[in-house]
Amino acid sequence: MESSSSHDGACTACPAGKFKESTGLSPCISCGISAHSLPASTDSGDCMCITGTQRLNGTDVCEDCLPGTYAALTLPASCTMCLAHSSSPARSTNLSDCFCNAGWSDDIDVMACLSCNPGTYKASAGAGGCDKCQVSHWNMLRRCGSHRHIDMQSMRHAKLVVYSWQHFNC
Repeated sequence: MESSSSHDGACTACPAGKFKESTGLSPCISCGISAHSLPASTDSGDCMCITGTQRLNGTDVCEDCLPGTYAALTLPASCTMCLAHSSSPARSTNLSDCFCNAGWSDDIDVMACLSCNPGTYKASAGAGGCDKCQVSHWNMLRRCGSHRHIDMQSMRHAKLVVYSWQHFNC
């Protein structure tokens, strides 16, 4: 389709990132923030959300993927959730942007986040495995039993941590 005119009155195709739905000398319309289109696009539907974004409720507006999700393709698709027990920064573009939460280690062989075994812990989110508990600190009691921390509102939960500490020699 033809787009806006040049200085000599000749029509040219809309550039990438713009579209025009009608003929004539009217200007090309921008796809908008976080969207892109191929050159010579003729419809707002030709605008695709860039990676790390998704279409907002069936509109032509693209919004960032929320933390814990990602969008790897430049399609009018929705963001995909990270694996269970993992998260990612906002506007993530790939599954590899997802990282296991504290208390969970990554297992590349099964593409999953696995809970730390009793007697081990992982204090922060990110790549890597669980560390063995150290004996001799108060902090050890909080970390033994993987990611479970003592919760004063739930004595049952605290007993699980203490049980892990006593029976697995952290």
